[in-house]
Amino acid sequence: MTEESDLAKTSAGTSPERVDKPILQAHQLVKEFPVRSGLLSRKVGRVHAVAGVDLEVFVGETLGVVGESGCGKSTLGRLLLNLIPVTSGTVSFEGTEIQGLNDRQMRPLRKQLQLVFQDPYASLNPRMTVGEALAEPFLVHEGRSTKDCESQI
Repeated sequence: MTEESDLAKTSAGTSPERVDKPILQAHQLVKEFPVRSGLLSRKVGRVHAVAGVDLEVFVGETLGVVGESGCGKSTLGRLLLNLIPVTSGTVSFEGTEIQGLNDRQMRPLRKQLQLVFQDPYASLNPRMTVGEALAEPFLVHEGRSTKDCESQI
């Protein structure tokens, strides 16, 4: 385990419900994007967006990823939710590797895995209160009533 993931785990906190096995796990996660140039758009290089990330998230934990603009935070989040394909490495949720699962297979998993991206204009609706924004996943994915959501937020 790397120093960075130890730090992330410490800042995420732990839950009294913590079990020995992580619910979300990434091992040696890598994402490279091709750099193309010229008339025929030939591949001339690669951008290493994510390089060898290892992390574990246990029941009751929340993972926060912080870093400079362009350092790969959003790309890492997209990899963890299988929104973009990995170059190499593995992502497992509840012991099941999720690479290669299609959108239909990922939908129930995405109810349990949520991202909030750094750009507040892309991730937060300015017409909603913070409470409404927090309740939205429960309303959309679980069909809960607004009143039920208010009691948990």
